[in-house]
Amino acid sequence: MEFLKVASVLHCLALHEAARSASLNIVKNVAVKGDVLFPVRHRSRDEKYEVTLRKKWPVALKILGWNSELMVRPLTVHPYYTARVHLIKAGIVQFRDVFLNDSGVYELTTDYLGPVLRNNNRDVFEVRVFEPVSQPIIRVSDAFTNVTLNCSVSKGTGIAFYWKKTTYLESENFTSSGSVLVVKSGCEEQAFEYSCVAENPISQQTSVPVTIKLCAESQDRDRRRWILLLSLIPALLVASVLCYSLWWWRRRKPCFMCPQSNTTTNIRKLHYTAPFK
Repeated sequence: MEFLKVASVLHCLALHEAARSASLNIVKNVAVKGDVLFPVRHRSRDEKYEVTLRKKWPVALKILGWNSELMVRPLTVHPYYTARVHLIKAGIVQFRDVFLNDSGVYELTTDYLGPVLRNNNRDVFEVRVFEPVSQPIIRVSDAFTNVTLNCSVSKGTGIAFYWKKTTYLESENFTSSGSVLVVKSGCEEQAFEYSCVAENPISQQTSVPVTIKLCAESQDRDRRRWILLLSLIPALLVASVLCYSLWWWRRRKPCFMCPQSNTTTNIRKLHYTAPFK
């Protein structure tokens, strides 16, 4: 009795190990509107067998079933996949015109039919559907201490970015944590071209390169600031002179409403009161 229990446990462990190993099979990367081919494995065309294609994740459903013994309607297909899943005579299940939501884990099983239980063939496929990436665009933001490069795309899924730094003499590839690259300020004798590369497993695009020479840009920016400052100094001097002149002119202007001097009045009075001899 104990022997049967041990054998049962070992059998369960063996089945679990087989299922786990079957889940690590084949990865298929495909573009939107592309096709996926699932090859059917069977030993001999003379043997009767049944082919089943199932989606295991993220939803579980039976997509296709085909029985070589059935002469009438041997093929059954899920209504959602009727126009897209076909069994080719060469022994291949063809999945046409895939969408993004077709990404998932699929299981293709071949069961051999007969009076005696036979082992079956089982293959597990992980299908990853991607939208091709468009050409990246770089936006440049100039600050006092550094230059920020921001790379973006209008289309694409599952995108990874990296940057390419090029001079006239050499090319250097380096990875970045994302689509943003910060170039620290510093003096370089030569200009650098920076290109952004956007890629996913089914496509790759490179941006138009941008040229950056930090030292030259910094010197030009400082030169413009000094020119602006020097042009403001004469303007301030002229404005100061004009203000002072206006103040002085208003102060020296005669006052017509003010009373006349007392000295003039006294002289006039003395002139008219002088006695005649």
